[in-house]
Amino acid sequence: MSHYQKRIFMLSHRSLRMMATSALCIMMGASASYATPAASHVTEAKPEYVTKGEFDAMVHRYLMDHPEVMLKSLDNMQRATQEKGLEESKKAIEGQSANLFSDPTLPTFGAKDAPIPVVEFFDYNCSACKYMFNPIDAVKAKQIQDVRIIFVEFPIFGEKSEELAKIGLAVHALKPDAYYGFHSAMMKHKGTITKDQAIDYAGKAGIDRADLEKELLSPAIKARLKKNQDLGHAINVTGTPFMVIGKTPIPHALDAEHLDKHIENARAALKK
Repeated sequence: MSHYQKRIFMLSHRSLRMMATSALCIMMGASASYATPAASHVTEAKPEYVTKGEFDAMVHRYLMDHPEVMLKSLDNMQRATQEKGLEESKKAIEGQSANLFSDPTLPTFGAKDAPIPVVEFFDYNCSACKYMFNPIDAVKAKQIQDVRIIFVEFPIFGEKSEELAKIGLAVHALKPDAYYGFHSAMMKHKGTITKDQAIDYAGKAGIDRADLEKELLSPAIKARLKKNQDLGHAINVTGTPFMVIGKTPIPHALDAEHLDKHIENARAALKK
């Protein structure tokens, strides 16, 4: 089985049939149009009907002979779905602007009144989030006056990631100035991070272990994590990293060049 065919078989039967039917109808319509004589006196032929089994066989044969048609349809469908999701996110961001950009309980770096927010939803065990850290760190180091960075703990890899997120939230609650050192160490860690390793990083950032363990039991930490998750779901965050730069949602990691470009675009938008 070819690479194209393997991708086709991974589709749901319903999606495959819907797209294949469209492609086949276009093909058959084009063929009929080409074959119809131009003379006006031609007698109409009686329509020919096929059974469901015959139609399914025609669709299957066409897809096996023309896998590129299905792949193009699939790519178009995925692109349209993503574009729709981003449009929905943009509208939702407008309604969630206070929770996204002005919540004093979120770890924030830069001038509080800086007009360009760079928000990141992240998971400490997300490799793409770790890749994203260096470009964000570079922006923070520049101390750009009109930019502020906001971190939103958003665990997506289950219970272990939730434990790490709670430790991050507890560090920020106990000592906000220690948060970035903790966050930096976590993001620079190679491979999966365990709870004990995260507690060690918190200690190195200046957090007393007894205070940390007490804070982790606080209802406020559980509530803050729930608020983050609700916020992410409200603006259609489905994976990490998920960025919001200015008012633009970006559902993937960025390198330094593209991060700077998005910040510049947000700056230009403010002048309109």
